[in-house]
Amino acid sequence: MSSSFCTTIGWGMPWIAFEESTRLDCEAHATWETLEHTFETADPSVFEIDHEVYEQAYYSTEANHAAYLTPHSLYCNIREHEEDEFILGRPTELYQRINVSQDMSGDHIVFYPDCYHARRWNRHDDEIDLALLFYWEKGGSRSIEPDGSARVQYVEYGHGPWKTSLMTLEGEPRDWMSFWRLRQRPDLVPRVPMEMRWYLKKLGILDDAGVNKLRPLTARWIGY
Repeated sequence: MSSSFCTTIGWGMPWIAFEESTRLDCEAHATWETLEHTFETADPSVFEIDHEVYEQAYYSTEANHAAYLTPHSLYCNIREHEEDEFILGRPTELYQRINVSQDMSGDHIVFYPDCYHARRWNRHDDEIDLALLFYWEKGGSRSIEPDGSARVQYVEYGHGPWKTSLMTLEGEPRDWMSFWRLRQRPDLVPRVPMEMRWYLKKLGILDDAGVNKLRPLTARWIGY
């Protein structure tokens, strides 16, 4: 059986917590299969934010307002020139399971805001990742075995364009503040990208309460 060294960042939660939070109509033992089927059969239009909703969020003058960064979560490219066209990725690119246990009890689920970031944030056998593992963490000595064990860490700040985005535990967006003030505010957490909230609710995978439990993570593991 072939294997690959996988690394990713995104927003996720432990698999057991996801099974407890999901709104999918399925038995607990069939959650993964139902999730796969939901994405595989999803109509691409589900991932397009309604124009009025997108515009209202973008031009809002309310305090602490948040905007969508893309009008369509399946866009897998950015337009560098006016004549460029957007290309749609696949719905199945927007999530994956991080396999760290045989019975799934220690696994995690990770979601991505759009296909563009999914492709940037999801890597397999990347030469830089492997070099950091073999030559950085343990010093690169011939006599030291690198630690290739799975690691999943939930972090206190978001990723990419969302690194300074905050929300309350109830999901209400909040403006960024200085680090010393933020360290004294356990009631504020990294904001879940609005694009992710849109399609997870549209597909009936998570409700607002479930989405609010997602946290940014970094992970590495051996995939088979």
